[in-house]
Amino acid sequence: MTAGLLALELARPAALLALAFPVAVLFASRLLDRPPTTATGTLDVWERVRAALPPTAQRARRRIPPAVWALALGLALGAVALAGPRANAAGPPRVIRALVDVRPSTGLPLRDATRLEAAKSMAAKWLDEDSHGALVERIERAAPFGPDDDRSDTIWITDRAPASRPKHAGFFASGGPAVPGPIAAEGTARWDWDGERIVEVPGGAPRRTFEVRGTLPAPIARVLEAWAGARGVTARSPADEAADLVVHGAGMNASSPPHAVEAGREGWKAKGSLLRPAPSSDEAGALERWLASDDGLALVSSGAGRVHCAWTAMEDPTGDPAAFAVSWASLFDGAIRPPRGIVELGERAAAGEAAWAPPRTDERNEAAASASPLEAWTALGALLCVAGAWALARPARIG
Repeated sequence: MTAGLLALELARPAALLALAFPVAVLFASRLLDRPPTTATGTLDVWERVRAALPPTAQRARRRIPPAVWALALGLALGAVALAGPRANAAGPPRVIRALVDVRPSTGLPLRDATRLEAAKSMAAKWLDEDSHGALVERIERAAPFGPDDDRSDTIWITDRAPASRPKHAGFFASGGPAVPGPIAAEGTARWDWDGERIVEVPGGAPRRTFEVRGTLPAPIARVLEAWAGARGVTARSPADEAADLVVHGAGMNASSPPHAVEAGREGWKAKGSLLRPAPSSDEAGALERWLASDDGLALVSSGAGRVHCAWTAMEDPTGDPAAFAVSWASLFDGAIRPPRGIVELGERAAAGEAAWAPPRTDERNEAAASASPLEAWTALGALLCVAGAWALARPARIG
């Protein structure tokens, strides 16, 4: 079993300058203890007497009195008490969650970099100076920060400072001027903002692609195909870059029996089966649950650029057929990444000045540090030493 190590912290390290006082007291005591030099005609006699004294008697005149030692020790302990010593058990390193805003606006140019790169640089400087060896967990966010992100172990890295300071989390915002450019696309048409007005650019929209990995139930596959045709989204070819939308199907696994489920939303309902629930996160980050079965199992989850579907089989849905198509089309619309280079008009607007604020200290850690008894013990030790010095310095009373 390994014993925990103790780390000594000083709340007011500048107070250690007071250690000069006990040093000055000891030095002054040595100076004042020297006898005055007086001219005398019997100098030779005194020299012979001094030479005849034993060595211990010669050193006794140069010893610092116990009262002075006690006073110096009391002053030293008082200086340490003023510095505010706090002893804490050395535990695991601090973990900081760095939420990185990857919305299109953070990719806009700013000086010789981008808004996001400037914000990352601000955060990195703070981490180097004030993190004290903390471990950083980097999480990309393609949605605005919310109340669940306002934690004392979290920093926000973004381009626009929050309207109101988070209560606990820190933030690093790059700011930046307005950046004209493409703001919307529909089909093959694109709309650009030139800083004053919006103009249409026919055929200027970049092509977007989708990819299916695994197998989707037939009703969902049909909706995906119809949605892609209506939005001008094409299937990704091997020559294309990463798809703008990846739909993960569950496929089949004969070694595991399927679980019968029933689920629905927004005017439709369907029965089917699944082998395992949809994931709550993947290699790109956290996923939002979009559909759950009646018994609480996650069936569909989504995030920026991806959808995970756990249905292994699905019967034709009941209810309004149009509701089923609209519901899934809305899911795909929200998940597909915007066309490359397209940034909404509101996000192209000026992001203000650069601003930052560190996360606020966890109140529990602050209370634990304040409760450290070392400061009180050292102060008590200083008082006892000064009292002892006073008692030793009092002249002995002859009874």
